[in-house]
Amino acid sequence: MLCSAVILASTMISYLSTASVRQVEPRDQPSVLSFGLLLDEFGSVVRNRDFCRLIGVKFAQLMGMQTTIAAFAYFVVQSLGRTFDIFVLFGLVSSASTIISAPLLVRFSKKYGKKAAYYIAAGLNVVYALSWSLASDPEPLGAIALRAAIVGVALTGNVVMAMSMLTDVINDDAKRSGVRREGAFTAIYSFVEKLTGAIGPLIVGVALSIAGFDTSLAIETSQDARVETALLMSVSWLPALFGLIAIWLLSGYKLDEASLTQTERTFDNEQISQ
Repeated sequence: MLCSAVILASTMISYLSTASVRQVEPRDQPSVLSFGLLLDEFGSVVRNRDFCRLIGVKFAQLMGMQTTIAAFAYFVVQSLGRTFDIFVLFGLVSSASTIISAPLLVRFSKKYGKKAAYYIAAGLNVVYALSWSLASDPEPLGAIALRAAIVGVALTGNVVMAMSMLTDVINDDAKRSGVRREGAFTAIYSFVEKLTGAIGPLIVGVALSIAGFDTSLAIETSQDARVETALLMSVSWLPALFGLIAIWLLSGYKLDEASLTQTERTFDNEQISQ
């Protein structure tokens, strides 16, 4: 109920604060929405190379995150020798790390570029994932807290930089084409988020089934060594692999601040000439 109240308040504030904003009627807007129009919009979006690169980065990162989430509770108990109480420490440290690192990453991105800040976040994500391969039973609290601090920075950078770069892609596309396609871009972006939320747990489920995971046993009951290997694969090896793929895809993203400035100047010159 508290969350519902916050959501309602946020929605009404957004609505009321934009009620007096000037409305601009779109030019050449078809009166009837057709399947052909939807395909045309989709085609225009997927032909945007920078968007495809960015959505590929997000897909890879989210796949790693989803496999981790699906297996982490079992991994904490089976491989780290800890109880669910550790999630309180992990959540507090990662949240504090997120709050502290967000403005620092934004400041860094303004000085060195969003892509550079994204590289740092993506690299930390790979380091975080691989570090679980060095974990022992029982894993010291300090080591778990350090990982929580690292992943807080990594996830903050991954979210903030990706959303900021998505905005750049949308604005650049609008300047070049004269058409606003926020809906098409964000629809695909959201679809990828939901898609990885389905595929990630499926991969973990299949891996645990092959390893012989016995669902009838209590979660704290030790299982076959193959199960521990499957858990380690889900929270460490696969996320690290997906993280490296994300870094490789990010290297092909070309829409930097200079490109955006050039597009803006070209658009302004066209407006003046008209």
